[in-house]
Amino acid sequence: MLAILAYMHWLSKDVPTGVDVEGRGFIRITAPQPPDMERGKKVYADKCAICH
Repeated sequence: MLAILAYMHWLSKDVPTGVDVEGRGFIRITAPQPPDMERGKKVYADKCAICH
């Protein structure tokens, strides 16, 4: 728990309270796409694997 709190503190360092920060949140998906395992593998490799 201490590690998670330390990480959250680090993420919010120098960020003013109540201000939307560029890059925060998720983009809106305008056209739903059907599930696709190959596309999912690529997205995971490109966007997620470096941390997870």
